[in-house]
Amino acid sequence: MNRLAGLRAKLGLARPRGADFYDRAERVRRVPVAELDVAEAALAQGGAIADRLLRQLHEAEGVWRLIAVDGEYELRISTTDNLRVRDVPRSGWTSEWIRVSTADDARPLELRVDVPFGGIVGLYGPSLDGRPWPA
Repeated sequence: MNRLAGLRAKLGLARPRGADFYDRAERVRRVPVAELDVAEAALAQGGAIADRLLRQLHEAEGVWRLIAVDGEYELRISTTDNLRVRDVPRSGWTSEWIRVSTADDARPLELRVDVPFGGIVGLYGPSLDGRPWPA
């Protein structure tokens, strides 16, 4: 148990196992190539923040992917890079939605790139047909 989890347990703030995104997500070494392609398309011509987010996605060495049975998909990376770019909020930034389809059976998917919390950049989106996200 890490120190933060121990402190939460002592204070009675411990979350039930499996309730947290990181408990349910799969950890992979790098952002998959297909997801990088979508991020590059979504962030094309996006300026300084987009360039920094793309760099973080390319260089990430710790990636968590959650593929839910209801068709939801989420990918998060932790960053140590300072996201502060003039006139851009450190959190709460989101790209436009970008529609893509799978190469094998042309299933419709939708993704966006966002910074939901300071220091975390991620990809998020549903499969538009409601089936589980492809592996």
